[in-house]
Amino acid sequence: MDGREVALDDASLSFRQYLSLDPGYAMPFPDIRSVNPLLIGPIFDLMTFYVDLHPSLHQGRLVDAGDHVHVPHGQPNRWADGTRVVIGEDCIDFDLPLVQASAERAQLLVRHVPPAETSVALPAEWMRVPVGDAPNNWVQVVKDAGGSSPAYIAAVGSEVFEVDIWVERPTGRIVSATMDNPVDVVQRRCSDEALAVCEDPVTYQIFRRIELRPVQ
Repeated sequence: MDGREVALDDASLSFRQYLSLDPGYAMPFPDIRSVNPLLIGPIFDLMTFYVDLHPSLHQGRLVDAGDHVHVPHGQPNRWADGTRVVIGEDCIDFDLPLVQASAERAQLLVRHVPPAETSVALPAEWMRVPVGDAPNNWVQVVKDAGGSSPAYIAAVGSEVFEVDIWVERPTGRIVSATMDNPVDVVQRRCSDEALAVCEDPVTYQIFRRIELRPVQ
């Protein structure tokens, strides 16, 4: 991380993630309770690429360039570990246009967009005020152990992101994939678990670019 090697404990070293594009295989939700928190982001990012391309999502409706499918989902995706991250959720619908398609390759663009109604946990009233043009669909509450008294870093936001996937058409193998993931955030430091006694808000944007490439 940041050019430095990170030592992992035995639980993290023995962690295995099961991924597949086989339409008959239901990918299990990864058990992240015992892994190093630094691995949680990469675990779910990798899973996102496979979920976006899994046949169960588009159900064979993307064949020719220009084909388009909208898949309502809306259920919360969770990444809280129950210790440091108390709440970690987002919710999205899928918008999938097939951009290019030939006999050899296809390009699928997967837009993750906010649903009409949010399903993430928003424990405080101030978290319900929309950050963007749609209901807030991203929330994270982290315990802050750095101060003299217990505190919580509570953040809520609007997440709309795109995944660009190139696929080898005869085999279905992922050739490459890129995820551009911005989140517009309002964050407050709170002194109570109900997130009602808080400091003034700060606003910022998280932006992550994730690339998946084959290793030769």
